[in-house]
Amino acid sequence: MSGRADGAKNRAALVEAAREAFHEQGIKATTIANIAERAGIPVGNVYYYFKTKSAFAEAVVAAYADEIDEAFASFPDDPREALLAYVRWSLRRPARLAGSGCPRATLVGDLQRTGDAHADAASGLIARELAFVGRQFDALKGEHGEGRSARLAEALVAQVHGAKVLARALTDANLPGRRAHEIADWVRART
Repeated sequence: MSGRADGAKNRAALVEAAREAFHEQGIKATTIANIAERAGIPVGNVYYYFKTKSAFAEAVVAAYADEIDEAFASFPDDPREALLAYVRWSLRRPARLAGSGCPRATLVGDLQRTGDAHADAASGLIARELAFVGRQFDALKGEHGEGRSARLAEALVAQVHGAKVLARALTDANLPGRRAHEIADWVRART
């Protein structure tokens, strides 16, 4: 493997390790040494890729944005089916949600609390969800009337994130599955 390929592999491992550490421990409690250990990379080598935790935060936000974009691109073209796919995708990994909550929402909250320069970009992750869901409701607007798409999008995203919060608060890994079915029924009733 070339040096450039090794570098890309190491950087990707560090970003994934930072995602996990930030989600499980929070940004404040995570150290660069924690990230290096999780990635299996000597801590001295980390600084070649990332100089600060804020640089890690920027890379993690970008990784989540890519993940969201890839997921949404893989959803069906039919708006109803895309909304249902969004619900399933959002509430996947129920044990993880019950153990540590929503990784993106946790990141947003942590960055806002610490005043990190990347807090607005992190908030944009949730805004991407709202925009995607709103576009699906817009595509169905002839069926539910003008002007309701934004409210329906907010209601759906709030239900999805509310299920994640409850799963974490109650440490109930079964809750996301139950709520996914109920939320899917809510979507079907409105589309």
